[in-house]
Amino acid sequence: MTARLLFILIVFLTFLPLAINEDLNAQPTRRVSTRPNIILINLDDADTELLSPQTMAKYYPNLHRFSKEGLRLTNVHVTTPLCGPSRAALFAAKYAHRTGIRVNDPFVDRSNGFGGGMAEYVNRGFHENDISAWMKAAGYRTMMIGKFLHGDTLDIVPSGWDDFRASRGANYYATSRLSNKRMATGENYIETTETYRTTQEGREALRLIEIHN
Repeated sequence: MTARLLFILIVFLTFLPLAINEDLNAQPTRRVSTRPNIILINLDDADTELLSPQTMAKYYPNLHRFSKEGLRLTNVHVTTPLCGPSRAALFAAKYAHRTGIRVNDPFVDRSNGFGGGMAEYVNRGFHENDISAWMKAAGYRTMMIGKFLHGDTLDIVPSGWDDFRASRGANYYATSRLSNKRMATGENYIETTETYRTTQEGREALRLIEIHN
């Protein structure tokens, strides 16, 4: 059994300013925050069988261990089964019928004229006022790694993300990426044909958490 999962890893790390020392030559010490760090993993196309304890333990041991150490919610529902509108509802904290994002890609015939994708997200101003902006305003460092929204207009980094590493499309090799690692406004590039998407995203997630934790 094999399964390919497109995922989003959203991390909010809490920071407090360094404590002031009377001795200016002494090493500063960081105050410990009582607020929790938050790691949210959002999966596309995952069902109850795929995420059952038995399947997780056999095929995804790291996620299985992670799930046992975290908070498990057993009665959670999404408002739409379509992946893009569902993610937009998560980011914007609105029901899918309120975001105006009804489809993944509004530029294809099967969308029947409905709005959606990153184009609609930007048109409605959510890229300036979503969960990333709210958490950043609350004093968190914000990170997003993985799939964001669909559409060829994903060339804008929403303002609230300190670290933004978006993967576009469904290619697992030669993946199109948008990152603000070197440019705050975002830089587009293509991964090599030898670079496996999930492996690269996992490495980036671990590195960012280690750097900023």
